[in-house]
Amino acid sequence: MTAGWKNRLYFGVRDREKAEIAAFVTLQEPTAGMKAEAVSAGFCEPEHFPGQRVPRVQILTIAELLEGTQVLYPRVAPGETFARAAKQKKESGPKQASLKL
Repeated sequence: MTAGWKNRLYFGVRDREKAEIAAFVTLQEPTAGMKAEAVSAGFCEPEHFPGQRVPRVQILTIAELLEGTQVLYPRVAPGETFARAAKQKKESGPKQASLKL
């Protein structure tokens, strides 16, 4: 199995799963071919985050993860994504009785 074929196999999973982004974690430094394949996947610009481009395929080593490097992706959802609950008025009814101990 050639290195190029392995790269296409690994990175093709993102396409097969219809994922916008993918992270590939490796013990060793990525090869030049792996880096080139990742760059060729381009960038993702999420619909709700115009201007926030993130690489579609990101390669991280275990050492980088242990040093605190994180996968890049939009971390805050826009407000219109979630429905807001209706505000409720306080009821002016009887209050809870206290217990005598």
